[in-house]
Amino acid sequence: MFLWLIVLFDKLTTGLLHASINLFYLVFHSIDTIMILQALPVGPEMLIIVGLIILLFGAKRIPKLANSIGRSLGSFKKGRQDIEQELNEMEAEAEETKELAENDVQEMTDEAEKQVEEATDAVTPDSS
Repeated sequence: MFLWLIVLFDKLTTGLLHASINLFYLVFHSIDTIMILQALPVGPEMLIIVGLIILLFGAKRIPKLANSIGRSLGSFKKGRQDIEQELNEMEAEAEETKELAENDVQEMTDEAEKQVEEATDAVTPDSS
């Protein structure tokens, strides 16, 4: 229902269904969503739906409703970007920790090999 309201608002203000499809592609990045939007009613069906929305919400409340929907989409997009940024930071931190751990393991391995070599040299009698 939420998607329909946004598409209907866009249809009312710009009259271009393709603009709403592009908007949703930018927001949701989903092929399924775009396929659903392309199957939306146009022509007489759209006029009936617009008429029902005007009856339900009233002509004065539709701009306020569209404004709140736009703000909701903006906050949703900002929240998504914040989460993506946090995930990228966590991934970079994990990669750094992995590299440090690999370096520590390599140092320990080198030290252990050196100690084994020293112990072997100390136990092995000289044949000279």
